[in-house]
Amino acid sequence: VSDGTLAALHVAYSRTGERIYVQELIKREAKTLWPLLQGKARVYVCGDAARMAPDVKRALKAVCSSAGGLTEQKASAYIDQLCAVGPNQRYFEDVWASGA
Repeated sequence: VSDGTLAALHVAYSRTGERIYVQELIKREAKTLWPLLQGKARVYVCGDAARMAPDVKRALKAVCSSAGGLTEQKASAYIDQLCAVGPNQRYFEDVWASGA
């Protein structure tokens, strides 16, 4: 934090303390996240492939719409572009199947 690399940290715990999910934090911080997404921010998603990962992707699309003013179709295309494999890829997933 002192060198400016990390300006803020938001944590989400769904199993202990105050129950909050990462996708809820993403939506809550939409105005902060949108400029980062427009810049060179990279998104790394690790967790449940069946529920959490798709919910995170939907939350990011909601950020594109609410904070970025994009239509649903353009928001979806924007996130798809971030996910596209190649030198400009900025959305990465390390997900696994859940037994739940």
